Amino acid sequence: MTSWWKRFVADPIVQTLSQVSWFGFVLTTVLIAAVVNIVTGLFVDIAGPIWAVATLILLAVATLVYANITAYRFRQHLAEGERIIGEKPHPTPRAGLIVLVTRAPTARKAIDYHQRALKHLWLITTPEMREAANVLRTYAEELGVQCHPLDLEQEYEASQCYYLVRHVYEEVAPSLSLARGEIIADMTGGTKPMTAGMALACSDSSPPCSTCPRFVGDGQPTVPLDPIEVLIGEKLIVNR
Repeated sequence: MTSWWKRFVADPIVQTLSQVSWFGFVLTTVLIAAVVNIVTGLFVDIAGPIWAVATLILLAVATLVYANITAYRFRQHLAEGERIIGEKPHPTPRAGLIVLVTRAPTARKAIDYHQRALKHLWLITTPEMREAANVLRTYAEELGVQCHPLDLEQEYEASQCYYLVRHVYEEVAPSLSLARGEIIADMTGGTKPMTAGMALACSDSSPPCSTCPRFVGDGQPTVPLDPIEVLIGEKLIVNR
């Protein structure tokens, strides 16, 4: 029974949740609606409509109190995170930005940070991240930024990412009249080999590179913070 449940119920649902972005929302919405309807009907039958309404109001108030307490604690922790990285310099907004596309909000944070100067955005995208890349592209184009998709077929080959980044700096940038210093590479997303490839590409020719530190709450990363610059040897890497 246990193996049957794992093979045909638990594993398929978990795998679908990880691959299909809308499935989790639909699944939880349907289940929650069904449970709420069943519990509400039973409670009204047992306690009567007046007690049912009073209980719902009490639960709503308790939910709001809990949400406000949690939000307050989060703001306090976030302020502490900003204080910890606050001593490090932030990068100058650039006209060009290279990002490793991810479902996390870090790439959008990079776009927002560089928005006032940003003209060109390169999206290094694996096959699994094309949907997320399209969302980022739409968002950036609404801000007046010209987007350039860069397909990365193998996310575990550092050399492929390395050559894509070098291609932007050495061939594409001059054709757009952009100096190397006007383009910054953000290595927040992607796999570790992709990050390594981007970092090596930037360290070879000294253009700035960036990544985005994320505030950690309860052991899990939450919101991304603003970019910070990090020096590795004599090469500059910017950490967002």
